[in-house]
Amino acid sequence: MNYAGNFFLNALDQSWIFFRCVFIVLVVAFTIGGANDLFVDLYYWGRQLYRWLFKRHLIKPLTLDQLLSVEEKPVAMMLPAWHEAGVIKNMLLNTINTIDYRHYFIFVGVYPNDPDTAREVDEVSQLFPQVVKVVNSKPGPTTKADNLNEIYRGLSEFEQAHGLKFQIVVLSDSEDVHHPLSFRLFNYLMPRFEMIQLPIIPLEIPWYSFVGGVYLDEFAEMHLKELLVREKIARVLPSAGTSTAFWREKLEELATEEAEEEGSVMAREVEEAAGRSQGGDGDKGRAATAPAGGHAVSSARSAVATAVSAAVPDAGGDGNGNGNGDGGHSATNAVPSAPSLKPETGVVQLFNPKSLTEDYEIGIRLGKRGARQIILIQYVERIISKKRLLRRGVRPKKIKELVATRAFFLTEFKKAMRQRARWVYGIAWQGLRNIGWEKSLKFNYALLRDRTAFFANFLYLFGYLLIIYVAVVAGVRRFFRPDFALPPLVGRGEIWWQLALVVMFFFFWRLLMRFIFVNKVYGLGHALVTPIKMVVGNVLNIASAGLAMLWLIRALRTGREQGWIKTEHEFPAEKLEAFRRKIGDLLLSRRLVTADQLEEAVRIQQRTGKKVGEILVEKGYVAQAELDEALAYVREMAATKGRGAGEVEERREAEGAWDLRGGNRPASEEESGRDR
Repeated sequence: MNYAGNFFLNALDQSWIFFRCVFIVLVVAFTIGGANDLFVDLYYWGRQLYRWLFKRHLIKPLTLDQLLSVEEKPVAMMLPAWHEAGVIKNMLLNTINTIDYRHYFIFVGVYPNDPDTAREVDEVSQLFPQVVKVVNSKPGPTTKADNLNEIYRGLSEFEQAHGLKFQIVVLSDSEDVHHPLSFRLFNYLMPRFEMIQLPIIPLEIPWYSFVGGVYLDEFAEMHLKELLVREKIARVLPSAGTSTAFWREKLEELATEEAEEEGSVMAREVEEAAGRSQGGDGDKGRAATAPAGGHAVSSARSAVATAVSAAVPDAGGDGNGNGNGDGGHSATNAVPSAPSLKPETGVVQLFNPKSLTEDYEIGIRLGKRGARQIILIQYVERIISKKRLLRRGVRPKKIKELVATRAFFLTEFKKAMRQRARWVYGIAWQGLRNIGWEKSLKFNYALLRDRTAFFANFLYLFGYLLIIYVAVVAGVRRFFRPDFALPPLVGRGEIWWQLALVVMFFFFWRLLMRFIFVNKVYGLGHALVTPIKMVVGNVLNIASAGLAMLWLIRALRTGREQGWIKTEHEFPAEKLEAFRRKIGDLLLSRRLVTADQLEEAVRIQQRTGKKVGEILVEKGYVAQAELDEALAYVREMAATKGRGAGEVEERREAEGAWDLRGGNRPASEEESGRDR
């Protein structure tokens, strides 16, 4: 063999000890991580079994009458937008024509240097007054958190101008497809729960789109299992940034308490600085600084009260006895997670502008202060037409539809890498800096699972390097040098070998769990390619962790944080039909027909070819005038698809609810209290 070949073999030989150490570190780390995941899985399935055995007879399905019996509370949706001209109009029109609720407004935050997005919002707001445009006081892009704070300012000004008070605040993104029942569920469960997170389920894409498929798989397992267990164990949930509903009073309470804390920190620092300036006699220093300290607290709280009273109606003493306040930026960054305010504009800094994951942080901050949080898993029963397998035509079928928010996620590797790097950087690094740790072990356990992802991704990198090393050594022996031999990285009698077998068990267990939840949400086709998507996801996570590390190094070196990393959105106008209310849904929601009557009409339709509505009228189940009204509404929704706002007639309101069945979550108030 030539010199290059000998050099290569020698390198393989010399690197043996390095990869043996890598192997040992990996099996130990993956054993700990696998045991952690196994605990979560066993907790979930144990809880499911317990509920099925002992609480099944106590759980009452959520009914139509229960939803309708609760008076509608005013809801405000906050939607930040930067360069969203391509999607914002269609998203707003679809939301308006889909949400089964009346008392709500959508506040869209735009920038003065983004006229295209502002124009799209204006076109919709001219037709639908429930859409309100809020123009940021600064050119964009700032940060998403800053945009949300500006929206909150606009929301408060709107309340002052119109003499109302929003009780529920909902976060949304520009690509979201909201479920028609989402607001009704928020309205029904609040204020029993002060933060409600609906599952986020990516819209289905082709099975061979592996980058996008990573999102499908991860969200299916995360939002149907992981967050449920987290809620039960730690009593704290992060916000997903969309379809998160907050009880308004709790948000104001959060702002007030954090502002007071920041004011206290400011006062202590003023006192300490004054004491240092006095020098010498400690008592003299304390005597001299006492008035200064008291004044600092008073001034801080006065500034809070002044700014908030300008931004939030009835601040400091509304009809519910709740105040609102916020602390201001000072020379100290001792409490970076606390919201600040801009006295010159009166903008409440409810969301942390120094975080790339401000949505995640606000959920954690609320959880730290005892907010009652829940991941709401609720199903709706619907009747759909399904193609027959062995013969032509379709047949009626009852399905359980998850009440969730749907959206397209990224399918390009580079874009997905940047988005996930933002998540890793914001949650692992900025979360540690801004939130820190708590005294509660359960709370810290949840935070630890979030933050270890930053380091776990690098372990995957070394894992793949180890696989490559072993493969290269085996290839050299097989094809080039049969006499070339290296000792095994670990012997069969060593404990590391035993741990490797444990890791293999954890791997196949993880694969099984992922398969179960993907199959549950997206079907067998997507579930079968789960192994491929897990590999793609690992590579994507490795690249994302590397990019996040570069951002961190730059931030530590320059003191400048990474700015708003915008995700390019796509609104699925051509795929919305399955998620909109159809004639059967409307008739059920108005309680004009029963599910059995609708199912009977669908069967007759298969035999005769007549329209479902025509059959229902002939049977006497619904009056012609009632059918005509429902059909007008369906046509109106169809008219919005792919058209401008100017072509849409005034919206008709669809009263009533749907045919609901409880899923994995408590449905009735009594059962919910027992379960929690």
